[in-house]
Amino acid sequence: MQRYLEMFYFLNYRKLAESVPLAN
Repeated sequence: MQRYLEMFYFLNYRKLAESVPLAN
């Protein structure tokens, strides 16, 4: 289950990064 959460957070982070290019 932890793996699923990790992937979920990764996708969210990536989506957020697109909104905020400064995040890089």
